[in-house]
Amino acid sequence: MPHPMLSAFRALPDVRHVLDQVGRTRLVDFSASDGSRPFLVAALARQAEAIASGSADAAPLVVVTATTREAEDLETALGLFLPSERIAVFPSWETLPHERLSPRSDTVGRRLAVLRRLAHPDPGDAAYGPLSVVVAPVRALLQPLTKGLGDLVPVALRAGDERP
Repeated sequence: MPHPMLSAFRALPDVRHVLDQVGRTRLVDFSASDGSRPFLVAALARQAEAIASGSADAAPLVVVTATTREAEDLETALGLFLPSERIAVFPSWETLPHERLSPRSDTVGRRLAVLRRLAHPDPGDAAYGPLSVVVAPVRALLQPLTKGLGDLVPVALRAGDERP
C-alpha cells in the first residue's frame, strides 16, 4: 500500500502530468527540487511497476544524480516509500581515468552486484532480486563497463557452508 503522503503527492496536477508520460515513453527527463525528488521518483517507480506488471521486459527506473552523496541521500529517502531491497546505488569509481590507482574493492563489488541484479535478478531472494530503482551519479554512468560483467556468477558464502 502506498505511503499516504505519496498518494497525496501523486494527485498534484504537475505530478500527474509527469506520471502520464511514463506510459507513453521509456525516457522521462525532468528536474525537481531536492524535497520533491524522493516523492516523484517513488511515484514514477510505482507507475512503471504498474505498467510493466506481468511483463518479462520490466526495467528499473534509472535516476541520475550530480554526486554520489546525492545518490546515497536519495536511496535513503526512497526507502520510506519503496521496499529498500528494490533500490540500489550504482556507485562511481573514486579514481580518475588517468590515475594509476585501482578503484576500492567494495566499490567494484557494489557495481558488480548491481549489474548482476540487472542482468539476472532472482525473485526468490530479496538480496539478489529485481530492482525498481537504480540511483547513479552521472560519473558512474560515464565510466566504461566491460560487456558481460552482469553475467559473472557471485560467490556466496553462508554460515555452515563448506567449500573444497
